[in-house]
Amino acid sequence: MPPTSRRSSSKAAGSFVTPTWAKAILAWAALRRTSLRAGDELTGIAHVKLDEIYYVVSGSGTLVTGGMLDDKQVTQGRLLGPTERGRMRGGESRLMNPGDIAIIPKGVAHAWSEITTDTIDYLVFRNDPEKVMQLK
Repeated sequence: MPPTSRRSSSKAAGSFVTPTWAKAILAWAALRRTSLRAGDELTGIAHVKLDEIYYVVSGSGTLVTGGMLDDKQVTQGRLLGPTERGRMRGGESRLMNPGDIAIIPKGVAHAWSEITTDTIDYLVFRNDPEKVMQLK
């Protein structure tokens, strides 16, 4: 008797709801920053409507996230939507090396406080559920 095979079908009753994140635009960029000394006044940014993920490819530096932005100014950029900028006060510092990942939720202030190598190269992935990035 020949072997039998079964095919299964996973059709469920009702409708499929697409999760919010699946409707979002995901964009990425490759960035390079040059050496930065610690101790300089820290200017941070916070993307009002974009989440970001940093993935360090090469180099090392200290990334500060959280904290407050003093003397805040809001700009409207074509690629980043509304962005707050200002002097950064407080926050959490972490050394970032190749292979490290930082997740920066929308509205969270962030800045590089020091880049300890000649350059740091990293990928930035941006989640844009409200479609504020004008990519064309």
